[in-house]
Amino acid sequence: MVAALTAGLVLLLTTLTGAATAHVRATSGFSYLFEEDGHVAYTLQIDYDALVRAAALGTEALTAPHNEARADRLAEHHPQVLAYLEDRLRLSADGVTCTTVLTGSGVYDETTLPFAELRLRLHCPVDDPRSYTLHYEVFRATDGVVDSHDNTVDYQLGGHEGTVLLTADRPSFSTAGADPWVVGRQLATAGAGHLVTTPSHLLYAVGLALLVVVTAHRGGSGTLRGWVRGTGAATGGFLLGITVAYTVTVLGWSAVPRAVVTPLLVVTVGFVVLDAVLALTGRPERRGGVRALTTGAAGLVHGAALGAAALALTDSLAATGPVAGAWPLVAFWGGATVACLSLVVVPVATLRVLPLPPTRTTGAARTPDRADPSAYRSDLPPAPIHPH
Repeated sequence: MVAALTAGLVLLLTTLTGAATAHVRATSGFSYLFEEDGHVAYTLQIDYDALVRAAALGTEALTAPHNEARADRLAEHHPQVLAYLEDRLRLSADGVTCTTVLTGSGVYDETTLPFAELRLRLHCPVDDPRSYTLHYEVFRATDGVVDSHDNTVDYQLGGHEGTVLLTADRPSFSTAGADPWVVGRQLATAGAGHLVTTPSHLLYAVGLALLVVVTAHRGGSGTLRGWVRGTGAATGGFLLGITVAYTVTVLGWSAVPRAVVTPLLVVTVGFVVLDAVLALTGRPERRGGVRALTTGAAGLVHGAALGAAALALTDSLAATGPVAGAWPLVAFWGGATVACLSLVVVPVATLRVLPLPPTRTTGAARTPDRADPSAYRSDLPPAPIHPH
């Protein structure tokens, strides 16, 4: 029965992996807005290749061999870029639309992708506006260049400051109505989405579910106590490790290079799958404390990666002040941890309600118990009775 359950979870893992690694072109961008000398300075950072395709900047811009050449091609096409942004990026002050000027541009590397940095100046014909509204539809679905796009906006406008995530479902926001709970819900969704769409995080979570099923059924003979103990030992250490490393990373106390984290993520996935396979083949069971330590160590690696992703999404704690900057980071962590727990607990709980036969005992034949009458053969004739 354990083998059948394992096969089912492996099938689930394969399905989820296929869904996570399917060809979905998703990009993220970053916006920084602040008031300066009577106008609004806006720095927009977006995927260079997607911009070239969406604004039809030509083959030379798309095939430029390095960032310096890309920056030159981008500077040559400022009019086309501004025309593309004209109806997709609008800022208004107290309901009056601001005019946009593209003052400069550049290209830099964001992780492994070239990003275009566009420096905009927006002139708003309103003195001391009470509120600003930003409408953002760069790389919308009708452009046909990416499947999804979101943009993290850090702003200091009209006495308001904060961080907000703009998506296709929510393409605009107003500084007068930036609800922190709305921001938190959006960042929590982004954290959960990041965890389930990143293959290394997804595979490790499903591997943990596989490990819990195998070890709980062996160690606890399928009892509820065995399942709860196995789930707690596996997920408790992992989530603690994630929390510690995530906190250390987002506070800037430590930063592990991406070149180090990426191979370590692969190692953690291989280790948890190997651990489950060895448990299935009859290896002596690890104690709960040992399992919590091993999953906790893996959690440190995944937490560092999640922290780096959160900082890339929200820039830094100092960008918008302690409260405005910390809340999105906490929400991102909450969404990621809930998604991780769901990936482990939901499959385990589903399999737990199925009728599980007790683990079969192998080895030498059981010695008949003299107190058990059924232990004696009944097909032999009774012994003769000798009179005294």
